[in-house]
This record gives sequence, C-alpha cells and structure tokens, in this order.
Amino acid sequence: MKNYNLIISLIIVSIISFSCSSSQQGPRAGKKAASSKTGWKYNDRDFGGFEVNLKYKGFKPPVPGMAFIEGGTFMMGQTEENIMQDGSSTRPRAVTVTSFWMDRNEVTNVDYREYTDWMKLVFAGGGDDVSSRDSEYFVLYDRSLPDTTVWRSKYGYNEPMVENYFRHPAYSNYPVVGVSWEQAMAYCEWRTDRVNEKRLCEEIGVDFEKFKVGGGLDGEDDYFSTKRYLKDPDYNLDAFFDPKKKKKKRPGKKDLAAREEGKGKKAKQSADRNRKVRIEDGIFVPNFRLPTEAEWEYAALALIGNSHEDYVRENKIYPWNRHSVRDNIKSTQGQILANFKISQGDYMGYGGYHNDVGSLTTPVSSFMPNDFGLYDMAGNVAEWTLDVYRRETGKLDDVNPHRGNDWKDLVYRDIDGNPQAEPLRISDIDTREMAEAYGYEWSEELEQVVYDFDTKPYDLVKADIDFDPLQAEGFNAEGENIWKMDPKIKNPDEADYDDLYFNRNPNSPRRNYQVADNAGNGDGQIDPMGNSLYQQGSFGEYSYGKSSLVNNYTRVYKGGGWKDDAYWLSPGARRFLNQDLSTEFIGFRCVLDHMGWESKKQPKKPRTKPKVKRK
Repeated sequence: MKNYNLIISLIIVSIISFSCSSSQQGPRAGKKAASSKTGWKYNDRDFGGFEVNLKYKGFKPPVPGMAFIEGGTFMMGQTEENIMQDGSSTRPRAVTVTSFWMDRNEVTNVDYREYTDWMKLVFAGGGDDVSSRDSEYFVLYDRSLPDTTVWRSKYGYNEPMVENYFRHPAYSNYPVVGVSWEQAMAYCEWRTDRVNEKRLCEEIGVDFEKFKVGGGLDGEDDYFSTKRYLKDPDYNLDAFFDPKKKKKKRPGKKDLAAREEGKGKKAKQSADRNRKVRIEDGIFVPNFRLPTEAEWEYAALALIGNSHEDYVRENKIYPWNRHSVRDNIKSTQGQILANFKISQGDYMGYGGYHNDVGSLTTPVSSFMPNDFGLYDMAGNVAEWTLDVYRRETGKLDDVNPHRGNDWKDLVYRDIDGNPQAEPLRISDIDTREMAEAYGYEWSEELEQVVYDFDTKPYDLVKADIDFDPLQAEGFNAEGENIWKMDPKIKNPDEADYDDLYFNRNPNSPRRNYQVADNAGNGDGQIDPMGNSLYQQGSFGEYSYGKSSLVNNYTRVYKGGGWKDDAYWLSPGARRFLNQDLSTEFIGFRCVLDHMGWESKKQPKKPRTKPKVKRK
C-alpha cells in the first residue's frame, strides 16, 4: 500500500512539473486547448480557425555543423596591450550578447562551390558554354564567384593557388577566400532560402520534382525564396511539380479558417482547403547572416569554460586559456595552437617538424576548438563581421551592440505608386528615374536594372523605411502617389509638437529612430563652409578620401589569418576593409539567431519566491 501511494505521489509530481515546464513554452496541447484570455478554442474551425502550433518542441539548428552559443555578459575590447594605438582594438567595456548559433568552421571551398553551382544552374543555363555566357543573367553567376586573383603578388609565385585553390578537390575542405563582404551576405541569403526550401518540402510532402523537368534546370523566374513565398500571393511552388502531372490540390497545410460554400447539409467544402506555410508554424528558420563584432568576439573568447556561477575565474588573451601561442599539455607541449605567421619568413616551421603544417591556409578544424566547440577562431583566415567600422564603439548599446543598421521593407505598390496586393519586383522597374528612386543602377543600353548576385530580376524591391516618393525623382505628387514607407517617421525639424502633445495626434515621430540608414549616425558633420560641426554624442569626423579611409561601407574583420602576426589572434583586435573588396586571408562563417529560451538548460519549473523566513 505504501508503494502504491508512493507511485501515485510521483505521478502527481511529474504531472505538475510537466505543466510548469509547458507554461514557459506556451499553451498546453490537446483537443481542448484554448486561450487563457478569451476561452476561445485553438485550432477549431467553429471558433474562427485561429491556429497555434501546440507541438512546438523548441528551437533546434536546421543543419548540422552549428554550435549553440549561450549568451551572456563579457568585457568587450582589447585583451592585451594596444601596441598599434590606431583603433585596432577598443577600450574594454561590459556588454551582453543574446544566444545564437554559429558555424563550427568557416565556410569552405566546397560549401561555396555549392552556392556558385546553384547560381550557374539557375542563371547561366547550367554550363559555361558560349550560349550561357551570352545569356541575360550570366552576370549573376559570374559575379558570385570568388576573386582567385587575390593570391597574386608582384614579387611572389602563387599561380597554382590562383588556378586551383577554389576548385581542386585537394582544397575542398579549406576556407574560401577572395570573397567580399557583399558576396558573403549574398551567400547567407542563399543559404537561408535553400534551408527553408528543403524544410518546407519535407513539411508539406512535396518532392523536388522541379529538378526532373527541363533537363534538371530551375528557372530564373520561379526559383524559391523565403520572402517570395511568404509575401507574394501569386507564388506557390508551381515549379516544384511536373507540368504533365495533374495537381490534386494546392500544396500547403490544412486551412482551418477556410469557409464552406452553401448552408446546412448542402454546404460544400471549399475546393482548396490548403494554405501556405506561415512563420507561426515554426517551419522557417530566421535569416542566416554574418555575426556582429560583439557576437564574434564573445564566441571567440568562449569564457563559458572559465566561468563559475556568476563570475569568470580567468580571462583570456586568445581563444584558448594560455597566455602563449604554444600548447602546455605534456603530450603536445610546445606545439603552435593556430595557423599564423610565427616570425619574419617563418609561416610553418622547419621541415621534419612543422609547427602549424601550413605555409598558407590549412584545412578547417586543423587545430583544437575553443570551449564553445568553434574551430579556427584565431588564425588560418580572418573573418568578416556585420559591423560598419568606427574607431570609437563605447557609445553603442550595451546589449547586442552593432553599427550598420539599414532598415528596409517591401513595397506594396505598382510602378506608378498605387497600392497593390503583391509586392513590387525588380523586373517591374522600367525607367531610369524609378530605378534610381529605389536605389538601383540602370543600364541605358539594356533599358533595365543592372543585375548582380544580390540584385536578381524576380527579387522583391526593398526600399528604406523612410523612403518618401515626394523627395525622389520618378514620382509625382498627385493622387495616390502621396505616400511614405513609414508614415510615423517625420523630419524632427518640421514636427508640430504642439499638435502632438495638446491634440494627441497619434501619427507622431518615432522615438527609437528617425532614419533608415544608421551606419553614419553620430558622426561629426561638415557645414557648407567646410567647418566641422562636432556635436554632443558625436563619434568623430570621417571625411572619406580626405582625412580618412573609413566610410559607411567599411566593414570590420577579426581573427587574424595565416599571414598575420600573433597580435591579431586576440579576439579584441580589429581591422577594416571596404565591403566590396576581398583578400587572400579573409573568409567568413554564418550565424543564426536563436529563438526563445536562451539557456542550454531547459526550465523545469517557473522561478518562484523562496519559502524561507527572513529576520
């Protein structure tokens, strides 16, 4: 009897614990699941068909090869003496980074070739013959290729690397180089779409039949993109089906909100009861992107291995625990811990006992990972980050600091500015004035927008959220053309604050930002007479081409590469390069924002007030 009571007690405790943990993820599952605020049932056609994913198990990485970076607080900035005194590191300050996922390795040559092969498949006819090169969209594939000529030197022989490094199978697992910041960002966007494409097909049971049609080609006008699928009502995976086969129904998930035709017993179900997959379904992953400077530095230091409860027992200079670049473990004592330039003329050590076995780059994962499980966060190749470079960073936010925000949104208007249900496509732009108004380059010879790896014909037009057609050529100020992307953004100098505060006008200027592009926000301004107008809170004056090589397109890269001295291996060290340039020692890796609970340890029960008596 005692055992029976004990078992019953354990079952009750388990049920209570499960209900507590479920409360942190959302509403409980079951046929009777309902809103705790209205009492209306979820996923019930009789209650309007409001759908909630009650089977969501938490955010997981969509692909292998990514490490979970548990967020936290750390001292961002220099970890050793700033011998350069030129902004190559910043003064330490405490910042917090939220949790995210990061590639364990840099993007390799074979990874990047997968991307360029897809670009060739879709935009260059799948080949390199003359007809493909003459195609209208061949330039999209051509511009996506890395610049292999970065290996060349006026006084060195590196032609084998120029000809073979990117394509030869011997270098497949080596980090890709010769890729600009812009190309890296385009790769991230492509990777997002391919991952979401596969997850979507697996969710709704659609085969990749599109690769069986037309000799295995995917058309430049019907390729899948996440934005296009979510925002364009006319696009619904039509290219995924063999045109000779008859589609039974619209691909998607069952639409509980679909209405029945007719009344009573004679009512007929709607002919198409399926809907598109939505973000609320939890199928699509967020955008892959480059890490911010703070995220990269936090992940490289990996202080999680040195933390104890609420403090760090020992700080780091490098991604490993020693204050030296050599190992001190008995079995590997004295061995170099990263691929870098050891001294003048010494890139790999003496023959017979190589220190890092790499005169140039080495295969990824050649050295031990840090405490987050990330490889090559120091040495081999430096890595692009998301941030625009400025010497002073202390005025940035202290949680997820970042400079370079440029907010854009889709344009739900036709070419004349009239509202429409579907977003505007780049291929719809048919005049030079309209192209320039939306920020695209126009070709007078071809009479179309100039296409590039990040400007494809059926991409959706994105305009700055402060875009005002009245201030742009190509629009007129008549009729329905009087509109603004975000009507809440006003010029602060023209805002009527009496109307705002006394008449309670809800259309007030925004408080958190006033412009879309914030890359240069806070920089010292120059008046028409050439005098510097330093204002309070200014980050300093950056007059590109006159007193500085820094502009709003200059990006931070970190980590040190195979040709760098040990100084650059410190996670706090930083350098910059224009975003359209590339080198033979800069690569990149991607990150993915984590959704939901940020700790590795799952919550077992909500935090409650301790039941103790205090004196």
